Amino acid sequence: MKFIFHLTLIGGLTLSLTPSVSGFISYRHHFGIRFNSLIHKVHEPNWTISYRYATECKAADRQDKILEEAITTALQAWLQPLRELQTARPIVNDFRYKKNADLASSNMRITFYCTHGKSQAWVHTLSPPDITMRRGVVVNDELRHALAHEIGHAFGLADTYVGRVENVGKLVVNKPSTTTGGLNDTVGTQPVSVMSHSVSFPRGNREGYLREDDKRGIVWLYKAFHEGLQIDDCFFPEYVYEEEPAGCRPKHPLIFQIKYGRPGVAFRPLNEDPEIDINAQDADGFTALHYVVMYEEEEVVQRLLAHQDIKPELRNKQGRRALDIAREAKLTRMVELLEAVTPQQIVADLNGDGTVNILDLVVVATNFGKTGKNIADVDGNGVVDIRDLVKVASVLQ
Repeated sequence: MKFIFHLTLIGGLTLSLTPSVSGFISYRHHFGIRFNSLIHKVHEPNWTISYRYATECKAADRQDKILEEAITTALQAWLQPLRELQTARPIVNDFRYKKNADLASSNMRITFYCTHGKSQAWVHTLSPPDITMRRGVVVNDELRHALAHEIGHAFGLADTYVGRVENVGKLVVNKPSTTTGGLNDTVGTQPVSVMSHSVSFPRGNREGYLREDDKRGIVWLYKAFHEGLQIDDCFFPEYVYEEEPAGCRPKHPLIFQIKYGRPGVAFRPLNEDPEIDINAQDADGFTALHYVVMYEEEEVVQRLLAHQDIKPELRNKQGRRALDIAREAKLTRMVELLEAVTPQQIVADLNGDGTVNILDLVVVATNFGKTGKNIADVDGNGVVDIRDLVKVASVLQ
């Protein structure tokens, strides 16, 4: 069991809404992961979840079954990434609910207040997690999101902070600490993670539950406490560990924000970090330009192409440039933008060998007459024809 030296830090830890940045495993993991957190109990046959209402909640507003279903959904969302690991022992799948039960007899307790305020989770060393929900008892997106966030704390996950850490884990919010890669203060705009407590949903995700950082964070947490993973080993190749704020951040923040963020969120790291690697390639060889073309974000494409260091000719591991993706998808405006900044020799280099020669003419001839997405459709008009042959032949080397 890792972090045994922190067992001496007896008492509770209060976790709540804070500013945030992309990533997981914040500095609070050095202090906040208790042996009674839910991550240690995922292989138990069942969990007893107790809940109660504050006296301010009217009896008519208390919908037990609906709230129980919301709690179960949030728990299952956190447990699903662990099930996908296909662990040697089964993951808990039996949740039993008790109203007004004592905390000592539960795996976790949740108290619902009907006046809105700051929800919190106390993750103790010697007793189960105790959550205070101040989002009312009406099950809506706001409550689901906040509930998932606080239950994330119950598992042992922490917020991802932007403030500088001083003294014994004290967060000083008014002294921002920029993470490497330019992800500075993203309060209110962070699109990635439930634990960053954003109210905006990222691309392709409207349910308000786990995002990419969350899924990777819970997997990291499991591996740290059940498989002995070291705290500075981020496990996922797309992340790298940094000391302050301690945690795992995306290696390529621009690509990360484009892939998992809202349209236009890429402007943030571009604005915040003048030294950002605009041409960084991920494990599949994709650049930020590849992704914004795929997502048809013309405004961001224009911003990237205006960057003095942009290299639109870069290919992914499939040998495709951003221009090829635009052509295949018949994105006429994207094709125009990309061709305008791509040397003609590169545009006509269809086989990706670094030069335009007879082999590129062969690619056109082989596909002659074909319609639809095709790398040989050099002019992007939807058909491989004589105009494509002429365009390649005009720049033969």
